[in-house]
Amino acid sequence: MNQPGLLPAQITQFNQPSKNKAKNDPANKAKNDSANKAKNDSANKAKNDSANKAKNNEAKKNNDNSNKSSNNSNKSSNNLNNLNNLENFIPELDKRYLPFWILILLANVFIIWNYIITPIRFSEEKVEGVVTYNDLYYYLHLILLILVFLYAYGLRERFSLLIGDSTMIIGGLASILVLGIFAINIASQPPVKEDGEFKTAPKIIYKTKTKQSIIVAILLCLLLAIIGYDIYKRRNNPLGLLPYKNLKNLYGIALLLSVCIVCYLLFNSARYNISKYNLPKMWRN
Repeated sequence: MNQPGLLPAQITQFNQPSKNKAKNDPANKAKNDSANKAKNDSANKAKNDSANKAKNNEAKKNNDNSNKSSNNSNKSSNNLNNLNNLENFIPELDKRYLPFWILILLANVFIIWNYIITPIRFSEEKVEGVVTYNDLYYYLHLILLILVFLYAYGLRERFSLLIGDSTMIIGGLASILVLGIFAINIASQPPVKEDGEFKTAPKIIYKTKTKQSIIVAILLCLLLAIIGYDIYKRRNNPLGLLPYKNLKNLYGIALLLSVCIVCYLLFNSARYNISKYNLPKMWRN
């Protein structure tokens, strides 16, 4: 219907916006839907990315914790294995034969002690016109250390201190021997004689024959105790001397020789006086 008062041309122009509006509504709606969809897609993507990131972080954290626990478990297992290996490396101590080795150790100590405290080792007097007491006492104490070492070396197979291992025993005996020789060489000094000059005695020596004799007597008792204990432990083969044709069974003779040497030292200590050994008068007690 024509509106009153409008020309046909005006009517056409008036109705044109309505057509354009009708035409533009679907386009705008599609455009808006597309924009909303893009916006929603972007929001969903950001949301999904955030969720995936959180999920990945949680998984990584759990994985790290799992690896850390596994590493701690492996470390503890390795420490336990190392401890077990160390225990296997250290041989077990056989307490049944411990008295043997205590007596042998004490014998070495008293051999060194006797050499240090005896004033006879300073004497320039000669024994049977052959060797001075100064040299004689030096070599006799070295020989004593070697003889006790030889006996203990043969003893390690019969009465081993360590179960199933003699290598460490040999090393220990060799160390004691080396230390003993080293100590005697440090204590060794040139001879001293009475020539009228004022000479004070070293503080470390014993001036009386009683004190000297006590040290040598203790050493002799230690050696006799070792022999007695050895005979008690193997009555059918004292000192392991049988059979005689076997060289390693003759190590027991070394201990018998050491007893003879100590008896000689005890004899000299019991007869000690400064005149006999021509020592300075100031060394008299």
